[in-house]
Amino acid sequence: MFDCVAPTRNARHGTVWTLDEGQIHLKGARFRLDTDPVDPECDCYTCSVHNLRFLVRLAALAREHVQAGSFEGWRREWLERYRGTTV
Repeated sequence: MFDCVAPTRNARHGTVWTLDEGQIHLKGARFRLDTDPVDPECDCYTCSVHNLRFLVRLAALAREHVQAGSFEGWRREWLERYRGTTV
């Protein structure tokens, strides 16, 4: 997950990561005229660093759930939503 090139390599090829929709391929026709932010929930100052900020936010969420003792349930729910499959 913390591969140093994965976020930027994916972005170069038009793939961004979001907490709600999972991976989005921006080269698809659906985004041809779209001027909205990549992820309205993201607080990155520019979407050129979006995938890096996604990983930082994901790690912060995981840390919060570890500290609260709710990591396993959060992990399963998040992976099911992100992958679209039961984990």
